[in-house]
Amino acid sequence: MSTFALLLCKFSPVSPTQICQVLSAITGWEMAPDDLLAAGDRSMNIKRAISNKLGLSREHDKVPDICLKPLDEGNTAGKVPDMDLLLKEYYDFRGWDWDL
Repeated sequence: MSTFALLLCKFSPVSPTQICQVLSAITGWEMAPDDLLAAGDRSMNIKRAISNKLGLSREHDKVPDICLKPLDEGNTAGKVPDMDLLLKEYYDFRGWDWDL
């Protein structure tokens, strides 16, 4: 499930198991970590479907320009990520249509 939907920080060290325990204590719903992750997956797919319906496509999937600047030092110095390749891999992982 989306951490945003649960009002949790993305960088919180809380595990899916702990989130399930809290949800169960609050709501009485028994949920396994796999159920929680499946709900998050559905949430992402619904968000994507709504975006597609509103006319948004992969052309609108952009990262901030600062992410495309090569670093001056370190193992990746001077290199820029191939965002088309990474985005294609993400779409494949999600099972989304690359041509929408």
